[in-house]
Amino acid sequence: MEADPPGDFVDALGSTALFTGLRRKDLLTVVKLGKELSFRPGEKIVEAGEGGIVLFIILKGKVQMRREGRVLSELGRGDFFGEMAVLEGEPRPTDVTAIEPTRCFAPSRWSFEALVRLFPDVPMVIDTELARRLRDAEVASI
Repeated sequence: MEADPPGDFVDALGSTALFTGLRRKDLLTVVKLGKELSFRPGEKIVEAGEGGIVLFIILKGKVQMRREGRVLSELGRGDFFGEMAVLEGEPRPTDVTAIEPTRCFAPSRWSFEALVRLFPDVPMVIDTELARRLRDAEVASI
């Protein structure tokens, strides 16, 4: 990230579930551990089967997650994806495509490890979201 990020970027990052409640000083530390990425509608962000070393946190826009052509879900501002590949180092299980102009904050696996050391509540937020997604998938399969 740039040395002095714009206030709207820091505010957007602070409004996500992963970083809610962090002080501005802490958010400025987080910003240094990743980069901002932008995607156009229709642009594939992640392809199933590829390796993953980046977590994506949506700051603006919307993405669609698909597996074998089937829509699994849509994610928007404040949501995140790519955590399984970052945590496990396994290939990504889904395709993710921007369906609106989308802006993400993207820390690498190594930066994510630093985030966890600095802010130990982050894994709990991820665990809660993974449990919700699993529950939603089970309900959808009934």
